[in-house]
Amino acid sequence: MDIEQLLNDKDSKGYADLHLHTIYSDGEYTPESIIRRALSENFRAIAITDHDTVEGIAHVLEKARQQPIKDGGQARETLEIIPGVELSSESKIPSSEGGEEIHIIGLFIDYKNPTLLKTLKGLSLGRKERMNDMLKRLAEIGMPIKMEEVEKFKTKDIMGRLHLAQAMEMKGYVKNTTEAFDKFLGDGKLAYINRKRLSAQRAISLIKEVGGIPILAHPHLLRDESVIPSLIEEGIEGIEVYYVGHGGNPSSKFVEMAKKHNLLISGGSDCHGILKGKICLGKVKVPYQAIEEMKRWKEKMR
Repeated sequence: MDIEQLLNDKDSKGYADLHLHTIYSDGEYTPESIIRRALSENFRAIAITDHDTVEGIAHVLEKARQQPIKDGGQARETLEIIPGVELSSESKIPSSEGGEEIHIIGLFIDYKNPTLLKTLKGLSLGRKERMNDMLKRLAEIGMPIKMEEVEKFKTKDIMGRLHLAQAMEMKGYVKNTTEAFDKFLGDGKLAYINRKRLSAQRAISLIKEVGGIPILAHPHLLRDESVIPSLIEEGIEGIEVYYVGHGGNPSSKFVEMAKKHNLLISGGSDCHGILKGKICLGKVKVPYQAIEEMKRWKEKMR
């Protein structure tokens, strides 16, 4: 099936959201709540793609097995859960805007692979080191926060900027988390500290090593889209063309890019729950045929 056929036949087999976060990284959704929400939106499949961790996948899989979907009053199958991860990386290719942070989604990964787990553990340690540095920076500008004040907002092991933003709001330094990012924690802001990341090439190769499909996440957020050709050369196999910022519709620009470079199409809401201001699960619906294409690709290429 080519991309045009997929887009034109989008309503026949149901829908999926292929970019979702849970409490195991910086999302609000528990395994139970993300399943309930997905079922309420009549999704056929979802992908769990937490930041630099796969800890939540087994729990979501178990909850999905316990709740069969009803189709015309008849139970047909459980909600399909696609194991995934969102790896933070950086491009080694110079861009007009300087360094570029690249997020690579891995879908259909072997989430129990020892090499993957070891790499993710290293990334988690890097996040903790970065948090210490950001706390020092905030203290220097008159906003002291203790590590334990940030830790109270995390639900699992992964601790990120969103948790720090929540602590800043609690302390009264900002009105809300949006202000925290806009003034202090966003890229290039006063308290922003870069952290050690995988190279984009390594993130792509790691996903392939564990049987997954590497997909460029939210390309519309890139500061410099000129890095995309280098990512394709490094082995990106798919690109997110569906996203909330485009009204949930496929972006014609990235659809054309997928056609030109023989890339799989993907997408999702990148939903974290209400922690980032709004609930997006249900706003982006990727045709299930895109998943079928990925499965055929995986069988052929892996």
